[in-house]
Amino acid sequence: GYRNPHGVAFLSDSVALVGTLAGTSAVYVDVRNGRVLRAVDGLPEHPYVVKLTATGRAYVSSPHSSKISEIDVAAARVTRTIGIPDDPAGIAVSADGKELYAAVWRESGGGGITIVDLDRAVVAATLPATQPRRMAVTADGKLVVVSDRHHMRLVDRASRQVRSVALGQNAGGSGVACTPDSTRCYVALSQAGEVVEVDVIAARVVRRFAAQRGVDGIAYVAAPR
Repeated sequence: GYRNPHGVAFLSDSVALVGTLAGTSAVYVDVRNGRVLRAVDGLPEHPYVVKLTATGRAYVSSPHSSKISEIDVAAARVTRTIGIPDDPAGIAVSADGKELYAAVWRESGGGGITIVDLDRAVVAATLPATQPRRMAVTADGKLVVVSDRHHMRLVDRASRQVRSVALGQNAGGSGVACTPDSTRCYVALSQAGEVVEVDVIAARVVRRFAAQRGVDGIAYVAAPR
């Protein structure tokens, strides 16, 4: 009954919280044994991207409803629903739960990176972008990394200044993942069929990896020592 799993956030090595793009639920899944443990139902339609904080909250975007749902992970219940203009797709949230970032744009043109003050549940700022899609906050909490149609956008959280790294014309930036030391980030390029590695300190592409066209989700796993 839970169709089109999309956004995934791991609560532990064995349990993931998964959005159901074709439904209205976020589902707790035992990934080792392949079973649903419980669900948070009644979310706005098309739960899409799931992000966690260190404060025990999860945030789920519902882009077609222009809503973000805040979930108490331990209690498996919605604590509030936050309105975000212009259909937020990709989201990210600071580990301390103070700020949420949303990638917003319309097919007819115009896009931006919306910053939400979570204490007050209000839009604090909107920064320029073209067609932003996915986002991540680096582990050191200093940068918000955003994939865009032609660029990676690097947002300094303290100053809200934006640097841009060219990825290629109509490359179609999608999934984003960063290393634990916050020096490298990777972007899946859905149109170009590549994954690029970016040095976020120098703000430049350092490597490119061939992938299939349409590549989207991406994760970084540190090699075991």
